[in-house]
Amino acid sequence: VNLQVNVQVNVQVNVQVNLQVNVQVNVQVNLQVNVQVNLQVNLQVNVQVNVQVNLQVNLQVNVQVNLQVNVQVNVQVNVQVNLQVNVQVNLQVNVQVNVQVNLQVNVQVNLQVNVQVNVQVNLQVNVQVNLQVNMMLMVVFLCLLSSSRLFGNSGACSACGQSIPASELVMRAQGNVYHLKCFTCSTCRNRLVPGDRFHYINGSLFCEHDRPTALINGHLSSLQTNPLLPDQKVC
Repeated sequence: VNLQVNVQVNVQVNVQVNLQVNVQVNVQVNLQVNVQVNLQVNLQVNVQVNVQVNLQVNLQVNVQVNLQVNVQVNVQVNVQVNLQVNVQVNLQVNVQVNVQVNLQVNVQVNLQVNVQVNVQVNLQVNVQVNLQVNMMLMVVFLCLLSSSRLFGNSGACSACGQSIPASELVMRAQGNVYHLKCFTCSTCRNRLVPGDRFHYINGSLFCEHDRPTALINGHLSSLQTNPLLPDQKVC
């Protein structure tokens, strides 16, 4: 009886797990607020930027290997030999059992998560308030009201003698009323505007540059009762 049992069990388990998680969050906030106020401005700028990134990576790798090898060899030999009168029995039993198990398990998990969040907020607030009041129009409007109170519905220009409607803008000097176009210097004929200094000599208007010329030319010869008035300013 020759009994040979060869049992070879090869178990190879390769588990490779590569986990790469790249999270890049770029938050860039450029806030430029230019406020130029020439009166009174209440400016309130509320900027609220909420960046919330919830990243949840659940990786579950279950590798379960159940290897069960059952080898059962039952050899039962019953030999009964009756020898009678030169009987020769040769019994040869060869039992060979070869069991070879090759188990190869390759588990490869590659998980790559790239999360890139770019939040860019550019807020530019330019507030410019310019308040400009034309003083010339305001003064002329006041002169119009004065002319209406003085002459009622009509009046006469001291330069050209024509009537002036009550609704027309006028200029005043020493109680006299003028058209806007007639309110000029008697020498250079330049129009006198609000802010200019002038001289009222013997019923004539002179700018401050032509006052010496008016004195030399004798504009005061007929002025007997009224003294020389000082320089005045157009209102």
